Amino acid sequence: MTVRIRLAAMLCAIPLLLSCGGGGSSNSSSSSSSSLTLSGVASAGAAIVDASISILSSNGQYYNPTTTTGSDGSFQLSLDKTSYPAPLLIRISKTTGQSIGTYYSYATPDNATGLVITPLSTAVVGLAADTNLDRAFKSGSVPSSLSISSVTDARNQVAKVLEDKLAVLGVSSAVLLNNSTYSANGTGQDLILDSFAFKQLDDTTGKVMISSKLSGKSVQIEKDQRLSNITKIPSSQNSVNLINEILSKINQVNTCIKNAVNQNTSNPNCLDDNFKDSGLVKSQFIGALRDDVGTFSSIGKASIVYCKFDDSSKSFDTGAASLANATGLCNASFEYVVADETGVVAYEYKFTVNSSGTSISDVKGYGNQLEDSLNIAPQILVKKRVDGFTTNIGVTSGYAIDIGTAKDKSTKNLSAKVEINDSSNNNLQTLYLQCQQGTSCQNSSLTLCKSNSPTCAAGYDTTVDSVVSVSTTLAQAIIQALQSGFVTAKITAYNKLLSDNSKTINFTKTVPVAGVPVAQNVASNLIYPSLNSDGVALKTWAGEDSLTLGFDRGDAKIALYNASFGTGPSANYTSRSKNISGNVTSVTFEALRKSNSLSMLNLNGCPPRAGEAYYRSLYLSGSFNNVEVIVKTFGSCYADDY
Repeated sequence: MTVRIRLAAMLCAIPLLLSCGGGGSSNSSSSSSSSLTLSGVASAGAAIVDASISILSSNGQYYNPTTTTGSDGSFQLSLDKTSYPAPLLIRISKTTGQSIGTYYSYATPDNATGLVITPLSTAVVGLAADTNLDRAFKSGSVPSSLSISSVTDARNQVAKVLEDKLAVLGVSSAVLLNNSTYSANGTGQDLILDSFAFKQLDDTTGKVMISSKLSGKSVQIEKDQRLSNITKIPSSQNSVNLINEILSKINQVNTCIKNAVNQNTSNPNCLDDNFKDSGLVKSQFIGALRDDVGTFSSIGKASIVYCKFDDSSKSFDTGAASLANATGLCNASFEYVVADETGVVAYEYKFTVNSSGTSISDVKGYGNQLEDSLNIAPQILVKKRVDGFTTNIGVTSGYAIDIGTAKDKSTKNLSAKVEINDSSNNNLQTLYLQCQQGTSCQNSSLTLCKSNSPTCAAGYDTTVDSVVSVSTTLAQAIIQALQSGFVTAKITAYNKLLSDNSKTINFTKTVPVAGVPVAQNVASNLIYPSLNSDGVALKTWAGEDSLTLGFDRGDAKIALYNASFGTGPSANYTSRSKNISGNVTSVTFEALRKSNSLSMLNLNGCPPRAGEAYYRSLYLSGSFNNVEVIVKTFGSCYADDY
């Protein structure tokens, strides 16, 4: 496994094209009797940078300025009030890098400036509208249920859950959606986003779940729910101080790693002596990164995914005295820029509390402590074929579990057991994975077994790959369990196939499951984007320099972001990606052919497997309720591919 692959797998890196959007302002920012100035900041724990802005006005017209959010997440623009009358539904779309997703706010002429557009504002507006906001925005009609009054009521519902946190931060609920002094710097009001996650729960209502990233405790809210029936999530002044310090020190660690790579320093003191990540120990890690990326141009501000104490009886909101000298782990993501790509990674950091329990004495990079990669996150995977075969197609919604097969190690992970447990370690479901090729493993990650069998007797499931299907029953069990604390995945990886009685354990690791999945019954009822009749060129493309593909955008509830085209592993070129904006329904990929040996499938026959590209695929990426959606349209000469 190369270091770049390792970086992508073990740290959840997402290779991206460098974005080239504008700054934080438009050509005109002045207000007059015929224009309205909109301004604010977009943040999701870190500033949402270079994101596109779209506005739906009350007359059904869309305004899509060339303005994008600036390096601090700020924006300012002016629009004609006659052509685009208020009230307005504003959407911030991030298609690459950190904070991928769609974020919303609601504006009238009285609250158009100082907008704070975040996952929190999205939750508030969705609650007020009581609908899926991606669907509402696409419909061309600002929901009639939205008003200053309904938005205020929904804001108060969310504020009730955050009551303790707002009190210790000294933040009034009145500034949660509008605050001209807001800064996406990880402190003050912005710290709310590093402490809580906000997720819409279904496709028809604005129901939302608010979860603590520090305890896992969650609260579900529905529109018009009485404030007296809403439970607050506890928070203390001490927890605010500790998280502030952890974030600050994580950013220092990341800067230290960047400098070590750029200056070719092999043993920086910002890495723990016991550091280990995907087989790399402290003395190897920096050199391996340098060999891979060269030098870092920049490192973005970190955003916390979750933090946990090693002693599960402790939490950030217990008394300071009980936290004396306690240790724990935080998982935090950040964006990086190197010479030819931008990406987002997530590291694990070890923190130590001081002897009084009131401050953080140390934070260091710690790694995943494994020989290989491990990642778990919500995802919807759709697989569609264009070659006439009916195998390996379908829709799976749940958690994508990436368990690396450690191909470059003497001992491979050939199978694994995944136990999804609640905070009291009660089992919600157990699943099994193993390599598709058995002992001759060629995959970079394991694949889910068709049945919940400890021997995987029914074989692997090529429809779902490594996405664990989450039924309505399991989704509700997870949502219910989150009311008490973290839901975790206990991963046990083995060196043999599940059916091999001589197998031994390679590793056991328990990780919090960050995010609420979309239930399978919801995902199965969605309509997914796919190639239309003009897109059958994917079948017959024979290695030309360019390819134009047409597609339909599918269900309006899915927000599309990106299209990527790729060929088989022998094609000898890098895949190509295109951002999807507006209502675009076709994309053209240029400079596809790198050598004359590239030969693609045609209707009359198939090339030999050796030395030629024998399959190709188009990936349409997007989100539903800010859960990643990947629609993979592909063809192959062989029924068993994929």
